[in-house]
Amino acid sequence: MLAQYLETRDLGSAMAVFNHEDVTDVSLSDLLSDTTENVRMTAQVLSIKKPRAKQLQKEGYKYAKMEKQYDRLVLLRELTEGDLFYMLSETPLHTRQLFKVQSFTWIGAVVGLFEPEYKSMLNTVPIIGMDQPLLPIMPTVTDKITRPYVAEYSDKLVPRSLYIQEAKISVSKANIVTGCGCHFCDSQHDANTACPATVTEDIGKRVIQCRISSKEANIANAPFRSATFSRLILTEHIMKALQ
Repeated sequence: MLAQYLETRDLGSAMAVFNHEDVTDVSLSDLLSDTTENVRMTAQVLSIKKPRAKQLQKEGYKYAKMEKQYDRLVLLRELTEGDLFYMLSETPLHTRQLFKVQSFTWIGAVVGLFEPEYKSMLNTVPIIGMDQPLLPIMPTVTDKITRPYVAEYSDKLVPRSLYIQEAKISVSKANIVTGCGCHFCDSQHDANTACPATVTEDIGKRVIQCRISSKEANIANAPFRSATFSRLILTEHIMKALQ
């Protein structure tokens, strides 16, 4: 039902379904322990990964194709307890079903999950499945976070989430570059990384590329680019003049 409303851009009706009194709020830990229907969960999209093109692996005198295992791999943070989870779309059709609204900046967005369910684990991170599309919702829901994640050292390649309410961030080595023209990805990837968007744009946009540092977040000189971040500094008039 949500998919039909989103296809017609009837966000009011979609939100009415999501916020219905018979639908119960759950956290990620609730989903891992129960399979209740008529539930909703709120999360923030942290990254969307598109697999590289199929490669050829040499086997003797022949080359065998290495099949990809997914079409998009989405990393999200559940907003009640701050835990991480994945959503995995296996086909391009499933990806378009998941991201019904195309002209939307999904990376960094706060989304609603209607009737999500636990599927499996990937490197100790839960994979959550859902038959309904992701529902864009107002970012004010981030106030619901009750347990900020505490950073800890790990020598394993496992994604870590860090939520800090107040932190000083310094920007250095700022430069204006040509970024991806899609709204979907927020221009957060470089030219050598495949855009996760389902619809590509040939016309690039000017974005700020810089290094981010923060003692509170324990990061130093982290490379970063974002169209949303750029709009905080550059006006639309300036950005269009730089095209």
